[in-house]
Amino acid sequence: MRQSTNQLTVIGKLKRKEVKFGTTTNGDNTITVDLVVTSEFENKVHENKIRLWSKESSKLYKGYETVAREYKTEEEHGAECADRVKVTGNLEMNEYVSKTDGELKTLNNLRGVFIERVTNPEVKDEVGAAVECVVLGYVDEVSKTGSPTGRKKVTLYTVGYNNSISELQNVFVGADVAQQFTRLYQPNTTGRLFLKVNNYVEVEEAAQAAQPMTLGFGVTLDNMPSDNVVRNYVNEVVIIGGDVPNVANKYTLEEIAEMKKLRELARQEKMAVSPQPPAQPAAPSGFGNGFDTSDFSGAIEESEIPFF
Repeated sequence: MRQSTNQLTVIGKLKRKEVKFGTTTNGDNTITVDLVVTSEFENKVHENKIRLWSKESSKLYKGYETVAREYKTEEEHGAECADRVKVTGNLEMNEYVSKTDGELKTLNNLRGVFIERVTNPEVKDEVGAAVECVVLGYVDEVSKTGSPTGRKKVTLYTVGYNNSISELQNVFVGADVAQQFTRLYQPNTTGRLFLKVNNYVEVEEAAQAAQPMTLGFGVTLDNMPSDNVVRNYVNEVVIIGGDVPNVANKYTLEEIAEMKKLRELARQEKMAVSPQPPAQPAAPSGFGNGFDTSDFSGAIEESEIPFF
């Protein structure tokens, strides 16, 4: 099955980097550089994690070593000295079984391939992708109050390296283009879509202020966090445009059926090797039921990374 075209671009300030050197099962030396890039646009600060990975035999390796040695981050050098970067790569899906609860986690994954510094101040921050997709279907998005928002939630597939099928998560088409999109992209239609990746925190004051607690003894701290602040974490992919559907080189119904089989097979294989979550001793509880606050990692397995 042919690989879909997939072009991701992230431009922003380098907030953090973590470098790891290792070896493959064949004994090849590798480098992994995990980046956090902040991009500011539309009055929002978007923070995205991007992984760079290469074997020493690849032409990318020396470039990643340069990133590891020389690129300046906000955490290490401050906001004024941190490098602005442009990372290009692919927008894909990362699916893994959590070691803490044994459940299958599916997330969008920004995989980097090339990286360079951006010195031109006129180049604007952005996080977006042009991806060839098969649109499987869509439904109306409904607000918390039960009324339609005008947006539609879209299910789509894209074909990656070695017939890997990515089902991008939290994909929506905006209300301003939803009618044109549904007219052009009937279910099982192939085409290149232009996607904006949103990953930011909305902070607003609560509609009703919390009642202040009565101090029991002593004094309080000067800079306690406000109980009136509401944080909404937005992590979504928004379709903002697209080409006319590709009729000449579309994925056939037989190929789409094969995509669904491969997608389900990959899910079953991951669940089959699901690690058993370690038993955790029960922590003393004040009353009632708490929340599961265990963390999980979205790490990519080395075997899933193409050898550039």
